[in-house]
Amino acid sequence: MQECNGFGCPWIQNRHDENHWVCLRCGKERYISRRNDAVDVLIVVSAIALIFVLILNSKSSQSSVQTIPESYIIETYDINR
Repeated sequence: MQECNGFGCPWIQNRHDENHWVCLRCGKERYISRRNDAVDVLIVVSAIALIFVLILNSKSSQSSVQTIPESYIIETYDINR
């Protein structure tokens, strides 16, 4: 078998063990355990919902801030002069 660094390996999956992968070029073996896909989906959906809520919250707080219109300058006079 040829020597390779693992980056250019053409990996194939063992048909009897889905977590076992072998490089066709050098024969390196890797065991990759997969997590539950439902957990990954839940994490992604939660992150998207959190971002959505934060965006809506920031927009509503910006719209609730009211600016005071500029008032005209009122000159005062001292009547005791």
